Amino acid sequence: MIKDNIATYVTTLGGLFLIGMGLLGLWFPGLLGMRLGLVVNLAHLGSGAAALYWGLNSRSLASLRVFCLGLGVLYGVAGLVGLGLGGPGNIFTVLSGNPVMPSINHLFHLILGAIFVWAGMVQPMAAITPRTH
Repeated sequence: MIKDNIATYVTTLGGLFLIGMGLLGLWFPGLLGMRLGLVVNLAHLGSGAAALYWGLNSRSLASLRVFCLGLGVLYGVAGLVGLGLGGPGNIFTVLSGNPVMPSINHLFHLILGAIFVWAGMVQPMAAITPRTH
């Protein structure tokens, strides 16, 4: 495990948070004013498990950084698509099994995406690129 860097902490804690949200969403689908359907909860559980595994088992800072950037972009795009294209009559309104997801769901995805992208970018490239002599 790579220790003592932001990406490891964000990935590990973010994974625990997503697993918690997925489990809580199964029992409380209206948690915090969100609409948490089965598909959304399974996505949170799956991405949380992947993040937790990656955070605890990553062997290189470069791969951890790529994981953070990838998951962050995925959640960021989900938030943007939801805000931009989610509404009555649009295809992206039924992904969670609910007719329309409230903006709090999309804001959650945007914030989570921004945190993961930040964690992937905060570590300078010089710190993860091996030096050649």
